[in-house]
Amino acid sequence: MKNLFDYATKELSQDAFLMWIFNNYDDPKIGNIANALLGTFCGFQKDETVKSLETVPQWHKIDITVWLTTTLDRKIVLCIEDKTFSNEHDQLISYDKHIDRIEDHEVYKVFYKLGVPEDEEKARIDKANTCNKSKWNIFHLHEIAAFFDPYKNSDNLIISQYAEYVCKIADAWNNTQKPMSSKSKSDYIAWKSYFDKIVIPALNGNGNLYECSSRKAGQYPYVILCVKRLGFCNRNIPYLEIRSRDCCGEDFKALILCYGVSDNDLKNNQSKLIDHIQLLPDLECKRLVHSHRGKTIYPKQVGQSKDGERAKTDEQFILLVEKYINLYLQIMEDWI
Repeated sequence: MKNLFDYATKELSQDAFLMWIFNNYDDPKIGNIANALLGTFCGFQKDETVKSLETVPQWHKIDITVWLTTTLDRKIVLCIEDKTFSNEHDQLISYDKHIDRIEDHEVYKVFYKLGVPEDEEKARIDKANTCNKSKWNIFHLHEIAAFFDPYKNSDNLIISQYAEYVCKIADAWNNTQKPMSSKSKSDYIAWKSYFDKIVIPALNGNGNLYECSSRKAGQYPYVILCVKRLGFCNRNIPYLEIRSRDCCGEDFKALILCYGVSDNDLKNNQSKLIDHIQLLPDLECKRLVHSHRGKTIYPKQVGQSKDGERAKTDEQFILLVEKYINLYLQIMEDWI
């Protein structure tokens, strides 16, 4: 059977799943899971369980707010900011303006992240925690997987499928082998892990000439490896991009792109860049359009590797990445 959560990948789906669990706190089959998760978030004492509970979605735009009373007559408010594959963007400080007004309840706050927050995101959470009454506690992917792992064989299909799904995501986060496809969320995470853990560390020797990073391609379901020549500070310049969706199986493709580059820079430099690309036998320009309705335009994709490049092994893949980084640096020599 296909796993529901391979299709229900949005944060609203995970919100619904968590609220469904919490509201089944008194169910004879899964109530123990609900109480265990709430207990993890709210510091339940031994044998303490939920006596009554209400979940509220989008209270002051907070994903989930749980108002509950325990068998020890503790009154608790649990606020959850839920993230699947997006990041915190200074929401928590705004939420705290409302949460800090709560009285007569113990307040717990959880940043539930189906991923591992990077340093920049942790810094934003730390910033929020410097000026609020109660701290946001991060409950990240590996903690989520560790909690749900024992329930992969649950008799409840929803529970078992969510457990299988988050454990698959956690496995992808630790991936060190080149993925063969680029279709699912777990594929995206596996590619990012592969780029970050294997490919980027292997790209030594030219580290003083370029910077290399990986990131999700905006709203698109793939990840990119991006290379930019150093020496231009924060100025946008042409860059080399390798997309996971172009490198499935043994395929390989590298692109030279000019997105974000100013028209003035393109006016002064792009024609020289294209001339350099056309002189190199391993690169080509395709379908370049320089005018539209009498107006000069500057193409955003100016070059690409020629068809037929293949990478059967990790070593071959990394060698191709290095090859096109060197070609990119060569064509960028006259960019001023």
